[in-house]
Amino acid sequence: MKIPETELKILKSGKLSLLEYLAIDRNKLANQRTLLMYIRTGLYLIVFGLSIYKLEALKGMYNWMYVFFGLGLLSILIGIVQYYKINKVLNSIN
Repeated sequence: MKIPETELKILKSGKLSLLEYLAIDRNKLANQRTLLMYIRTGLYLIVFGLSIYKLEALKGMYNWMYVFFGLGLLSILIGIVQYYKINKVLNSIN
């Protein structure tokens, strides 16, 4: 994302207005909500994979259990990495 030259001068000078501080705080809260969404989705996928393991009728689908378990862990990992990358950028602005 390219920052316009006028905004870049403001960011370098360290003079942020109240609206800009509030916008940064809103972005931090949105980043936290996004992390929680990734964790929730990952947990749902893991629980679905474990439910395949527990159901007697789905005994032939054990491979899918590993797929959903892996996708759940991957979802959580992607959310954590994205959270820290965006958080690093937001903290560098303050």
